[in-house]
Amino acid sequence: MSARALRGLVALATVVLLLSSGLGSTARWSAQALVPTAGATAGQLRLEQEPMTITLTREGSTADVTAGLADQALRPGDVLTYRFPVKPVLQGTGLEASLALDVSQLVVGPLRDVVRDPVVAVETEPQRLLPPTPGPWHLTPELHEKRVTGIVTVTIPTTVDPAIQGQALQAGNVRWTLTQA
Repeated sequence: MSARALRGLVALATVVLLLSSGLGSTARWSAQALVPTAGATAGQLRLEQEPMTITLTREGSTADVTAGLADQALRPGDVLTYRFPVKPVLQGTGLEASLALDVSQLVVGPLRDVVRDPVVAVETEPQRLLPPTPGPWHLTPELHEKRVTGIVTVTIPTTVDPAIQGQALQAGNVRWTLTQA
C-alpha cells in the first residue's frame, strides 16, 4: 500500500470516527429569545468616557496624583479618591438602562488585601439625578449626556503589616457596565 493511500485511509477513518462518535459540538447554532413588543425599543445606548483623576489625602492636605500614583509610597491613614466620569447616551423612545461600576480589580498586587473594601458612590451634573449609593443605578432618558462620576474611596488602614508599608499601589482596572433595562 502506498503512503498516499495509507494517508487517505487514515483521514477517512478519522472522519468516520468523528461523525459517529457521541462527541458533539458545544457550539449553539441558534438561540431563541421571546421579547414582548412593548419592551422593544430603538435607539442608542452607550457610555462616553472622560479622563479619570486620583487624589491623595494625607495628614489634612490633598494632592492630585493622577499621573504619579505609582510614585507614591503609601502610609497608614492615606486616603485615595478615584473619580471616573462618564456620559451615558440614552437616545430612544422609552429607553432605560442599568449602570454599574465594578471596582473589584481596582487594586492589584500586594496591597490588594489591605484595601479590600473601597467605598463606591456616584454624583451627577446636574446634582441629585441618581442616589449616592454603591449602585447599580437605574438610568432614564433624563440622564442623556449628563455627567455621571463614579467616586471610589480607598483608605489605607492605620494598622498594616510593616512589610507592606511604604509600597505603591499597582494600577488596576475598573469597569463601567451599561445594560438596557
